[in-house]
Amino acid sequence: MVGYYVWERVIRQRGFTWVLMRTIPFSPIYVFLIVLFPSLTPILFFHALVGFINSGLDLSHFNVLLKLCPRERRTSYLGYYNTIMNGVMFLAPLVSVALADRIGLGRHFSRRAWFGSWAG
Repeated sequence: MVGYYVWERVIRQRGFTWVLMRTIPFSPIYVFLIVLFPSLTPILFFHALVGFINSGLDLSHFNVLLKLCPRERRTSYLGYYNTIMNGVMFLAPLVSVALADRIGLGRHFSRRAWFGSWAG
């Protein structure tokens, strides 16, 4: 909630394109930080940080969508956007787990959790 409040003010001052270009690079970093720091304390910190950053990303995406789509087709475009985003959010973990099972990442990460280093 704090992130939406802060990013709303930043968007008013700088514009949604400025916010979008600065928040996009930080969104995928969360997964890599979790792998590097298996302890719960830093993961909670990173989760809060990414949640704050993603609120700016969400607000900017929505504003870009409203700016780009024609007014008479806006409702359809919002429906397409929500369908695609929710479909990807549903399928991404399924595909990721299947891929990790196929190439054996689960065994590698479980070794890291037990030994605290990249075990071969």
